[in-house]
Amino acid sequence: MNFNVIRVFGVTLLSAMVLATPASAGCKEGFCVNGHDNGRRHSVDFTSTYSNVDHYNVRSPWLIANGGGHQFEVGRNERGFSFGSLPTSRPLDIEYSIQACSRGGFPPHSNCGPWVTFYHTMR
Repeated sequence: MNFNVIRVFGVTLLSAMVLATPASAGCKEGFCVNGHDNGRRHSVDFTSTYSNVDHYNVRSPWLIANGGGHQFEVGRNERGFSFGSLPTSRPLDIEYSIQACSRGGFPPHSNCGPWVTFYHTMR
């Protein structure tokens, strides 16, 4: 195999690895997140070490600023959420927070853990 073919293959493989790399990943305070950018959408997959969870709350200043409400719930068995219709200008900084909640008490209400905040810059 000639050197130019190897070099082109290496550059192509490196480019594919960079393009397939998750947009953001990190763990803190009982949550691990892994994000992916796709056009004007940022999707987040997460895991949690919390037990006895009924749902998760997600909030973001971006949601509030764009009329999307203060926060939304993610079901106990769901492990992802996304932000869509994001501006096309780049870089775009995204901030979001997640908390784990369980229902209980009388009258019934949610008992939630602390908000855990993550940051991501879409390029």
